[in-house]
Amino acid sequence: LNDKDLLSIFRSGQADGIILMEILTHDRRVKVLREHDLPFVLVGRCADNTGLSYVDIDIGKGVAEAIQYLQALGHREIGLITLAPIVQEKEYGYATWALHGYEQACQQFGLPSLWRAVDLKNDNTESVVFHLLADHPGITAIVIPQEMGVPGILKAIRAKGLRVPEDLSIIGMFNDRMSELLTPPLSTISF
Repeated sequence: LNDKDLLSIFRSGQADGIILMEILTHDRRVKVLREHDLPFVLVGRCADNTGLSYVDIDIGKGVAEAIQYLQALGHREIGLITLAPIVQEKEYGYATWALHGYEQACQQFGLPSLWRAVDLKNDNTESVVFHLLADHPGITAIVIPQEMGVPGILKAIRAKGLRVPEDLSIIGMFNDRMSELLTPPLSTISF
């Protein structure tokens, strides 16, 4: 929606308030609604949340805890596969916070930052992971905060002749039931 369309929802009486989703770190919709003193809440969060009402998954903390867990197990090269934080000049909060949590944890534990952006289509994810593993053969673990990318990761691992968990550990961010459907079952951080 452009600004005019967003404001017309209120002016036409279609809504008394609005729930915004797919929040950008600097979301113009938030600015417009604030300027017009209109009621709204966010599913997600911006860089500046002063005075805002929102609900969000702390994906940065989840990714950081995954890195901490893997590091404690002895992993020293841990990859992150995620959506690109910036797509067509828009900085998406979820991917931004996931990458931020990863980079902070890598810095805290003295680990190299080995992340790659994907579009989550299986062939793209498979290709990106295949090349990441070729470029960094020392990687022993991968974290992915979007469950849709897991099949592509598993395909790339098989194509490289590697096995989970013997050669590579995977931690996904999805529910335990989903991980149990995979062979082998994956470690997860469930929200």
